[in-house]
Amino acid sequence: MPNVDGGHYYLSVLLPVLEGVCPERPGCAMTSLSHVQAVRENLAALPRGEQDDPSRPLPFSGEASTHFARLLVIDSLPFNGRQRRDVLAAALRGRDPLAPQPIDRLPFAYLGLFIDFDAADDRRRTLEWYLRDLWRSMPLELASLLRHCRGFDDRPDQQEQSFVDLVQRCQLETTMPYHDYRLQAEPGHWAGTELPAPRLKRALGPLLTLAPLLLILLVALIQGGGLSLWWLPAGVLLWAALLLGLARERLLARAYRPFPAAERGDLASVLKALHLQRQFSGFMLEQQGAEPGDLRQAFATFLAEQRPADRSGPTQAAGVVPAPVGR
Repeated sequence: MPNVDGGHYYLSVLLPVLEGVCPERPGCAMTSLSHVQAVRENLAALPRGEQDDPSRPLPFSGEASTHFARLLVIDSLPFNGRQRRDVLAAALRGRDPLAPQPIDRLPFAYLGLFIDFDAADDRRRTLEWYLRDLWRSMPLELASLLRHCRGFDDRPDQQEQSFVDLVQRCQLETTMPYHDYRLQAEPGHWAGTELPAPRLKRALGPLLTLAPLLLILLVALIQGGGLSLWWLPAGVLLWAALLLGLARERLLARAYRPFPAAERGDLASVLKALHLQRQFSGFMLEQQGAEPGDLRQAFATFLAEQRPADRSGPTQAAGVVPAPVGR
């Protein structure tokens, strides 16, 4: 499952941050800060879904397929503790058990960019189209961050292409999904999830039965009809090795094949589901103690107003964190 699974693309990127202090720039208030601190300041200034000013545009909400995005600065690695070693063995070898051990360090800080968005496949152009749409929806916010990263061309006419190239160059393969919207049954019950071994056995059954004999006959013909007994085990072992190699390739191909997109797992469906969840919670609170006839009428009105099957609206706005029900 590299990068894409269940109709979603899981983008993981580590962008190296420049070292030193920000250069002098007209109208820039961050010239006295390091590039790492400037990235932190810009991240802290990004508006959030629970903001007080609803008219302020939210980052990532102008692009119609982004489920969530996480941006952070990674400038150090966690220390997992000293490596355990046998004290007696170290003493016998004359090694000091308290001597400092190597510690993993990063060569420089990174801007981590982790995004989940709707995608049908993991082709390069699929990612490129998304990145271009993302840039055009929030160029100022992205430029304020990327101008502090290595390899970004800050010239206005080169910013979009430089962003696309830099992200693709610094992308890491994602082998674990960030979420699971799947609504189907357990994986063992999904259609098309039969393990490749039974399929391989059925498809190659007749060939597997005759292959050792055919192989022995072929070798005998090559040797001019002189057939020795040692060709029998050699042929069987050779065919077994070939079979194991084919099975391994099939298993690997199956493991890397993404699951199909989950029904109602796209962004529009998820936003609609969140909206209905909130509205129905409020509806239940309001209808406590209602008479059956009044409850049926109220529920019919609720369905007519909320239109559960209509993903276009009413729905929850992208990037918004609504207030709790009852406020």
